Amino acid sequence: MLGGMASRGLASLAIVCASLAWAGYVFLHTIGDPTRAEDIATAVLEDEGSREELASSFALQIVRATGVDRSNIDLVEGAVAQALADPRITTDLVSAFGSAHANALGVDDPRPTTISPDVVLAAVTEQVAAVSPEIAGQLSAQLPEGVFPEITLPTFHPPGVDTARRVADSATGALALAAAALLVVAFALGERRRVLRRAGIWAVFAGVSWVLVPIGIVAGARAWASDADRIVEAAVRASVDGVAPVAIGLLVGGVVAIVLSLVPALWPERTDVMRRGSVVQGGPVGGHPYGYAPRVNPAAHPAAGRVGTTPPAAAPPGATAATAATAATYAPTTSRVDTYVPTGAAAPPQAVAQPRPPAPGAPVAPGAPGAAPPPVSGPATPPRNPGDDVDPWAAYFGPDQQR
Repeated sequence: MLGGMASRGLASLAIVCASLAWAGYVFLHTIGDPTRAEDIATAVLEDEGSREELASSFALQIVRATGVDRSNIDLVEGAVAQALADPRITTDLVSAFGSAHANALGVDDPRPTTISPDVVLAAVTEQVAAVSPEIAGQLSAQLPEGVFPEITLPTFHPPGVDTARRVADSATGALALAAAALLVVAFALGERRRVLRRAGIWAVFAGVSWVLVPIGIVAGARAWASDADRIVEAAVRASVDGVAPVAIGLLVGGVVAIVLSLVPALWPERTDVMRRGSVVQGGPVGGHPYGYAPRVNPAAHPAAGRVGTTPPAAAPPGATAATAATAATYAPTTSRVDTYVPTGAAAPPQAVAQPRPPAPGAPVAPGAPGAAPPPVSGPATPPRNPGDDVDPWAAYFGPDQQR
């Protein structure tokens, strides 16, 4: 009982430690990673589908701002897509996002957080001029250099974020080890199926959020924001790429643990007798582990003569040889002993009295083989009733009552 209570307490404490360790791991590999924003920006710009969606949005704004005929929007869109693939532009964009995110986490990043639209417009104009100089001249005339101000990403530093990141970095590994050790001890002390099932359920819930939630976000973007679904997909994929493999491992391991905990053959339980003990702790009787050991009652009993014998008694002084032979042949027997034997167990063997042969040369005594039986004094022995051998205590102390 105490072992089960200790096991449940240790399992609960292990789950708390595991939850804290998992939260720290997720934080350090998502928003708490100083390079995460830079990775997201790089993934979005390197993905062809997301870059096309960005180019389509920018091209529509350029056409509206310059008054270029909408029939040329495909030309402008292609020029913007090529400009976004230009390393001069992508390097500035990625550096600006990465520096802003790192500074927000308390990490000093000297890279500028400013994005210049003039660089993007110049690259777009060069791409358009290679196909249509007329449209390129129109773009330069309508969007001269300096018409758009520089975009500066904020470098806001939330209070306590750097401290949280340092604490998570130092405590995540220790919490994970503590959770594993507590689960091992709880598994050893208590009911193993229950501990395994609780650990499996926790692993399933911990992993399913970072396996199914990103899939749900992408599916929602495709349903309600189809113009930017490729951008969302690339950003989400880059956001959880450090967490998704571990989450999948937790999910699979949790399912396996739950399935194993539901197989009774792998976890044999203790019997009721082993858990609560038997009513009488005695030696084995007839090969049965529980019961009463046989005891011999040397006192005489009215039922003497049925089972068991005692050594022959000496003849009284002055008795004749015939009387001595008769006494030796018909020695008094012990009484029957009420012995508890469980149902189905073999009864202990009982000794049966055997008559002694007369000594050589001695006269044949009455009752000996070949002689007439001696007279019996006193009331006759009543016939044996088979019901006398029924154990009256079996209904109260039988093996069924011990459970």
